[in-house]
Amino acid sequence: MVIKKAVCVVNSKGKSRYALDEKNLRSVLDVDDVRDRKIVVISLVGASRTGKSVLANFFLRYLESRYCTENASMGDEKDWMKGDENQPLLGFPWSVSAGTKPVTKGIWMSSKAYLTDRKNEKIAIVVLDSQGIYDSFTTNKDWTTILAFTGLISSVTCYNVFNDIKLPELNSLLFFCQYGRVAVQSSSGKSKPMQNMMFVIRDWQNSRKYGEQEGALYLAHKLHPRGDFKEQLNSYFDKISCFVLPFPGIRVEALDYHGSINQLSEPFKNNLHDLVKLLFDPEKLVLKEINHDVVTAEQLIDYFKTYIGMLQGEDLPEPKSMFQMTVEAHNRAAITAAKTVYINSMKRLSDALNEEQLNQKHLTAMNMALQDFDQKPKLGTKAMSETYRAQLEEDLNVMYRRMRLALRRKKDDAWRPYILGSATLAMAIALEMVLSRWKWHRLLDLVFNLSCKWALLGLLTWSYFSFRNMRG
Repeated sequence: MVIKKAVCVVNSKGKSRYALDEKNLRSVLDVDDVRDRKIVVISLVGASRTGKSVLANFFLRYLESRYCTENASMGDEKDWMKGDENQPLLGFPWSVSAGTKPVTKGIWMSSKAYLTDRKNEKIAIVVLDSQGIYDSFTTNKDWTTILAFTGLISSVTCYNVFNDIKLPELNSLLFFCQYGRVAVQSSSGKSKPMQNMMFVIRDWQNSRKYGEQEGALYLAHKLHPRGDFKEQLNSYFDKISCFVLPFPGIRVEALDYHGSINQLSEPFKNNLHDLVKLLFDPEKLVLKEINHDVVTAEQLIDYFKTYIGMLQGEDLPEPKSMFQMTVEAHNRAAITAAKTVYINSMKRLSDALNEEQLNQKHLTAMNMALQDFDQKPKLGTKAMSETYRAQLEEDLNVMYRRMRLALRRKKDDAWRPYILGSATLAMAIALEMVLSRWKWHRLLDLVFNLSCKWALLGLLTWSYFSFRNMRG
């Protein structure tokens, strides 16, 4: 059994930047008898230095034995563990002696696609191994890109967890899944952005039972007191499951361990076999779908290009804090933008509008603002978004009441010059009547007549232009 070295398909460029290696990707997917097949993508993600790559290499060993003609076993289905049991694990890079320093950088793919037929379907299978997360060598942005990308591109994402699913990991997972949703703009909820998520618990110590059934009980127990987590995870994935694996044996911790199967404990080997059967048995293979359309190997290349570009765009929010804080900040930013839309629509209000016309203009502007809010990519569940939307609607109604009051005051103030001008004219006439009794009344009468006529002409002219401006 010869397993070739895996190829790096997404290179880490430093500073949280990643680049697609299209040549390597095409060397696996864009070849005869592969490119037109429906594709199955099984990926592994999780914390650094927790055995992801070792597990990925066991997957390759099973696939090589099960689906390669020259290696296909005709006897016991566990024959993939036999043969040369001392053969080292090959395929994805890994090391026991690397300490805390990561071995895998970027995202790697099996060197070839494994082919099988199921009824009338021709299927190709590839395995992805990803750079470890949650370490001092990677940033939040790295974690985000790796998890969101593998989740979007895979038909089954195996989340490798050591011993137990911890609350910080759940918080982080929700946050990273949101990046995937924002990236593909599927906040409508009609199409979930990711397919299947399987938690693979390593070195299980909570009981002597292992496998899929024990994993299902554990996951239900873990998520039961956190209904919001379960609801959100179900909104991102078509299916969520869990599989628990026992400790593989003390021998695998030795610095000279090279992956030989005969050094694994029997419970681990038995459950490892159950896991690979669950993932790679022809009847249980999960085809990659996007928007409910089955994807071919050749089409997957285009999605690699698209998703890598999307997840490095500047429009996505920076991961500055934990999930709930980010949800609030991102939704408030959407509220602020929507209020700007409302203000711009309402800023040219005319004093001549009656109450009904003013209210209609408010409703039109508010609908525009709410549409702007709805169209913005936002973190959080639909229920969270509805809460912020209701807050926006209330704020807009308060803004409208203030604008309406200001407009009424403006209309009232508009009549003050008329009253003042009329009062001034009346006082001038009264003063003329008093002064007409004096000796110089004829001269004064002429002066006051001219003054009153000029004042009246000015008042009429000012009134005309004021009314015209009020009507817009």
